[in-house]
Amino acid sequence: MQSLFRTRVSKRRFFYIILVAFFFTFSTILFQHGLSSPTFYTPDEIPNKPSLFIAANLYNNEPILKYWMTEVERLARWAGPSRVFISVYENGSQDQTKEILASWRDRLQDMNIPHSIVTDDQPKFTTDSIRRIVTLANVRNQALAPLFDNTNGSSSSSYDRIVYLNDIVFRLEDVVNLLDTNGGDFDAACGLDFFGRFYDVFATREIDGRWVGSGDYPYFVDETSQKLLRQGQPVPVYSCWNGMAAFATEPFIKHHLQFRAILPKEPEPPVEASECCLIFTDLRQVHKDARVFINPKVKVAYDLLHYWYARTILPLWNPIMLLYNHPNHHMENEKEAEWTYHVHKAYDMGVDERDYTCLQPR
Repeated sequence: MQSLFRTRVSKRRFFYIILVAFFFTFSTILFQHGLSSPTFYTPDEIPNKPSLFIAANLYNNEPILKYWMTEVERLARWAGPSRVFISVYENGSQDQTKEILASWRDRLQDMNIPHSIVTDDQPKFTTDSIRRIVTLANVRNQALAPLFDNTNGSSSSSYDRIVYLNDIVFRLEDVVNLLDTNGGDFDAACGLDFFGRFYDVFATREIDGRWVGSGDYPYFVDETSQKLLRQGQPVPVYSCWNGMAAFATEPFIKHHLQFRAILPKEPEPPVEASECCLIFTDLRQVHKDARVFINPKVKVAYDLLHYWYARTILPLWNPIMLLYNHPNHHMENEKEAEWTYHVHKAYDMGVDERDYTCLQPR
């Protein structure tokens, strides 16, 4: 009996070893494929390349920065060095980010690529009395500042699109796919960002203005949105950001759109709102029919591991999630009552009711 038991255990252990070995080999192949093959388009397949104002904020990004800079350079060469402007605002980094950016500034100069690379010693978050969102809105505006300053060669009339990049892992092909969202017919477009799950649910709102139903596939409550997602088609949304966003430049210039926070002087408001959601509220105030999409073909992440995971493992896992995950907007009565109380308190403190869509519990 003991011999039979040991035989069964040995067979089971052998099976697990084979399974792990297979998974490791398969994952390695997928990893190599995921970082070497283009997403859907090669750069030359997009006609009428738009001119680009590329904006970014960086902080303590030494581990991915050289990779990030390489892809931005590829993007600049794709658009054409004379048809692109790179604006980076960094502040408070404690690693080698400042030094790397200083060297990159010289390299961009040698490549004749117009740019503004600003490194600031001011801490990322200065005091406890200044909220994170207030600071983020400010640094995002710093990165956009050259767009409105004609003295540095970044004349706003020269650029068709703003491409705003977070400190993400991406490839040129991801940006090209993003710019071709809906055949290039959009006012704003985003990809999907991942840190295990879909990450930026704070800034994203579904087409009806409600919160995203789930951080797991199929993400959206709206059935039409789910269908478009399954088909790999652009999904209309109220707002998004997701690590990388492209905008039509004209509304920003014509109406001087800026990132902002609700109740910027209040250290502890009853609710919060992402500056990356509020920019869409302001965009929709000046452009009622703004066409905003999430392009599910574009997947980015914040390190190489999760970039690989999003491109290789998630497509295998998503069909299972589709069967078992059912996104919803359900909120328990007690929490809904508490939420309503905090919202009305925010209104009493001066929050504009038009910002309701972007509000979020603290």
